[in-house]
Amino acid sequence: MFKSPVGDIMYGISFESSQDAEWFYLWDFFLPLFVPNDSVHGTFGKRIGHDINWTINNPNLMADLSAAVYNEGLPFFDRISTLRGALDYLNGRIESCGPRVNSHVLEAHAYGLIKIGDYSLARKSLTALIQMLKGDPIPWVIEQRNRALLIEQKLEQHPEFALAQLDVWKAETVRNLGLEKYVAIKP
Repeated sequence: MFKSPVGDIMYGISFESSQDAEWFYLWDFFLPLFVPNDSVHGTFGKRIGHDINWTINNPNLMADLSAAVYNEGLPFFDRISTLRGALDYLNGRIESCGPRVNSHVLEAHAYGLIKIGDYSLARKSLTALIQMLKGDPIPWVIEQRNRALLIEQKLEQHPEFALAQLDVWKAETVRNLGLEKYVAIKP
């Protein structure tokens, strides 16, 4: 489930299966659409309702779902309801992880900084990302590093070029996720 209309960021609640067919997990998440993606994932979110019996046999399932969304999900969405709020959340994740930061978090943070016009900090974040990914032979890592190098190059040429590239990637992600009819139209 997700909030519509969708802007630069998709916000939602997700149900995740478990190894036991009768159990599941509940996640709140956001997905920066200007970072290329072809699936919805929980990288930018967290499980909610840890103490709840998330099973089809839970007699209070609907009440528990409602309570988890109201008590944990909505406050999370309030915190990240703006691009600045999402960036603050990502920055907290970066600071708490130290040198073992998730490269996807760092990538979204760098691109988000470009979107809000903080080009100086975006350059630092891109440099850290490119250095982190340097020399890794895994194809998805090479692809991610190439994206970061492209954005870094476009940002150096002119910030509008980097912003235009982020808009291209957003359009691709929107198509990949089938969100075309849910995207907010800019005035």
